[in-house]
Amino acid sequence: MNNFQDVWTNIVNLIADVKDVAVDELSAETMLRTLELDSLDYVEMMVTIKRNYGITLEAELFINNPDITLGELCQHICE
Repeated sequence: MNNFQDVWTNIVNLIADVKDVAVDELSAETMLRTLELDSLDYVEMMVTIKRNYGITLEAELFINNPDITLGELCQHICE
């Protein structure tokens, strides 16, 4: 099981870098769809998660949950 705070920090920093936003602009309630991530952003995020946590996220997670929040994504990674 992964530590939520570690996962949160990693994911938020990745998204902040990719989308050129400040980390403090992101919250657990931020929906991924509001960040206007493109397919390459999602792939980069999935590769980073696989590399750092050994977890494979399928594209269907994002397709079937268009309103998934950053907090929910991090919780999913921790489970």
